[in-house]
Amino acid sequence: MACLPCMASIAVTATPGALAGLTTEHGRLIDPDIVVNGEIDVRDLMDMAAMPGLRSLNLAGASISEYSSMTPLHMEKSHFEANTLPQYIFFNSDIESITLPATLTGILDGAFAASGIREIVIPEGVTELGDYAFYGAASLRSVTLPRYFANLGKGAFENCASLQSVNLGATGVVAIPERCFAGTSALRSLDTSRIREVQSRAFEGSAVEFLHLPQAKILADFALANMDGLQGVTLNPQANLHQGLLMNATGLTEITGLPEIVPDLFATNCISLATGDMLSGAREIGRYAFAHTAADTCLLGRRLTRIDAGTFRNCMNLQLIDVTALGDRVPETAPDTFEGMETMQIGLEVAENMDGVWRDHPVWGCFNIVSSSSTVTELVADDNHAGINISIRGDLLSIRSDMQITEGAVYDLNGRLVWSLAGATDNPDISLLSLPQGVMLVRVKDAGGKTRQLKFIN
Repeated sequence: MACLPCMASIAVTATPGALAGLTTEHGRLIDPDIVVNGEIDVRDLMDMAAMPGLRSLNLAGASISEYSSMTPLHMEKSHFEANTLPQYIFFNSDIESITLPATLTGILDGAFAASGIREIVIPEGVTELGDYAFYGAASLRSVTLPRYFANLGKGAFENCASLQSVNLGATGVVAIPERCFAGTSALRSLDTSRIREVQSRAFEGSAVEFLHLPQAKILADFALANMDGLQGVTLNPQANLHQGLLMNATGLTEITGLPEIVPDLFATNCISLATGDMLSGAREIGRYAFAHTAADTCLLGRRLTRIDAGTFRNCMNLQLIDVTALGDRVPETAPDTFEGMETMQIGLEVAENMDGVWRDHPVWGCFNIVSSSSTVTELVADDNHAGINISIRGDLLSIRSDMQITEGAVYDLNGRLVWSLAGATDNPDISLLSLPQGVMLVRVKDAGGKTRQLKFIN
């Protein structure tokens, strides 16, 4: 909440253009905390913004009138709309607390840029902020937006180094504009669950630790780059990701919901990030997408068709790449995909009888190739599964048992049920085309009480 003026504040009733005369005596401010009622215009706002020593300005009972002058008055403009804070009106002002007029409907570009404002509550009638509205307001800690607020301006909170709280999730905002939260080095959390678009460098350098973006369909160039404190991000698997999305997020350890197309420079220099099963659903992986990360093992799925230049450049922890799901379908691979690494020291696990296919490839043939007997892997040791066999044949996952299968379910890595057995049946088959991409967990039980639990790559 905004800081309210103290009990000793002076209250004045203004008429347009006369506020400075009511609040000063012999050119000096009467009181550092002022409550204004009545009508004011841009001239009064200009006087208050420039008033030395003014600490708190309560305009809740005031209204801003339209004003026009014969010559430019502020920012080379001569006409100023009613109920609107003009561009850069409080730029570089020392005022710490402002209670805005209840009738306010507009806050234009840079209105509080570089100001000393500490907390702000935006009135219900305001539905958008102008570009750079609070840019560089280094003391700003808290922003309360109204319920029907819809649009943030680009750079609206850029370099607000003390900002800790914005009630974004309680508003109608669905897009984060360019550089909107860039440089918010004290902002640890933000509700982005309703956001559908994140524009270029929107969070660059922000300290937000977790970003939940399940509805975001567009994430622009470097939108989440240089976020040292970012630990985890949830993406929409149908999202359109642009280059450098997470570049230099050095603390990042978890990404969920990765789409099929991984863009160039996606997680370059994310030195804490291990890929593991993350790429099991990828179809294309862009240039330097995981260069200089902490990847130690990497599981590549059956849909992969291309890996670009430098994708895994200088991944010095890489020990094993599992390509068993690809069978004999070697993806298009750039010659320098693994630049800077001793690939003969890295294991390449291929499907049974596919050693020769991969060994003949000019890039993959330089790995330490080992053969796997199956693309279905035991997940939990279980001595009670004798007689139950699970295998992949083409686009079918086949379950075979000497007794009827009474229970069966497939889950994704987030524990979401994606397939279940309708009723007891003999030797069921599951179409892999009907399941999501990625690593799946299958659990089955037969009429004799035997169970089996395994993971597979789809």
